[in-house]
Amino acid sequence: MNIEQSLKIDSFSRRYKTFAVAHSRQKNATCTNAPWIQMTKRILNRHHTHNDVLISSAGMLHYDLVLRCWLNMGGCCKVILPVPFDTWPKDRQFLYHWLENNNRVSVTYTNGLSGSHQQKLNEKRTAEIRDRAILAAADMIEAGSIRKQGRMHRLLSEQRRQGKHIVNRRLTRLEKTASETYKPGHTTINGCMDGFENYVWHLTRSRFEPWPNETMEEYLDNLLGIGQSAPYSAQTVLNSIIEQKRIVSANKLIRGGFSVVCFTGIKRQNLPMLFTWQHHLGRQRFEPWGIGIRKEAVEKYNILPALYGPVDIYNRLPQSMKWRFQKYDRSTPQWAVELEWRHLGDVDLAAVNPSDMAVLTPMGVVAWGHDG
Repeated sequence: MNIEQSLKIDSFSRRYKTFAVAHSRQKNATCTNAPWIQMTKRILNRHHTHNDVLISSAGMLHYDLVLRCWLNMGGCCKVILPVPFDTWPKDRQFLYHWLENNNRVSVTYTNGLSGSHQQKLNEKRTAEIRDRAILAAADMIEAGSIRKQGRMHRLLSEQRRQGKHIVNRRLTRLEKTASETYKPGHTTINGCMDGFENYVWHLTRSRFEPWPNETMEEYLDNLLGIGQSAPYSAQTVLNSIIEQKRIVSANKLIRGGFSVVCFTGIKRQNLPMLFTWQHHLGRQRFEPWGIGIRKEAVEKYNILPALYGPVDIYNRLPQSMKWRFQKYDRSTPQWAVELEWRHLGDVDLAAVNPSDMAVLTPMGVVAWGHDG
């Protein structure tokens, strides 16, 4: 965004009516055309793209979706962020490149604070400063999906006491009939499990975020009903792996930021513990869909067992082995049950002998390439 573009949008917000669409934080497992998404479309259709400027933010689903929908309609936006884009992690910068160099988007930062100052604030405080700045900057506020007694409910009450024009919207009867969040279709295995412990398994789960190399722009369009349905089921994730013949590595929750592919050599009787709901992450831990590689062959494909231990062990490991480290102490006793194995970087399944592979589904273990 250059200075000329920013001034153009700022002059728009001075000359024309500005508005914000307020939603409480929404679950990552939000489905395509969920009730609050349909309400968002209806709200935005009441505004005129040539007269109204949206005040919003980015980086949270309840802001991202409103912003994307309004841009798709041809509207102009003023985006208020807690910290500059260039301070975001590189992978998140990639997801949001569609907001950069867009002549219909003006980006500013809360209270003019620098990124280094904002990063010192805790997450809740930073989010409240952002939300309050958005509501204060808008001439009028459309109140959508709001949780009573939540932060957004409290901030709206503040604005109402200050005389802000706020319109409360309600779901229509038809909107209420739509699915709100995605729920895993299978959490158990009902078929033949013969040979399960002969493999290490890369298990999948439903994906509530863009594919690797997919931008947030594309994922939001899917949620808006423009492309395929989202989120992506665990079966869809497995099918993508099989079609691409590649398991893409990731560095999330990996100490040191190493990008790895994880496998489990878990005993069959312990498998149900992997199919439980993780409340703190808002997702199923894993689902019964996955790719197995025969234990007798894993080392020739550079798949090695994780190294469990306390953090001080990690600090003493040579750099070439740190990617294998997994914290294990009194606070994390359950992790060792997974019997984790890792591969550094992507796994190219085209380089793996088909006789060394198998597929796991809710119907059990089947040979690689089997039609079932």
